[in-house]
Amino acid sequence: MVARWIWSRKLRKALDLRKQVLKTLHAQRDLLPEEEINRVEDGIDNLDAVIARTADRTALESAMNGLLAASERALNPSPTPAAR
Repeated sequence: MVARWIWSRKLRKALDLRKQVLKTLHAQRDLLPEEEINRVEDGIDNLDAVIARTADRTALESAMNGLLAASERALNPSPTPAAR
């Protein structure tokens, strides 16, 4: 995993996206309906599964796009422009 992280920029971006979505989800958990929380958590689980099982860039990009779409639909944007 460490070697993949060093050599794969796409993997580093995927892990960074996962981290940011988790932080935002934890901050807004009390404001969101349960179905939206589940949708974002499913996207995170899907990304984790793709990272664990394969090094395929297209599968990783697809999982990243799925998580990004779920988080954009469910999470509220930050009111601070610097945090966006």
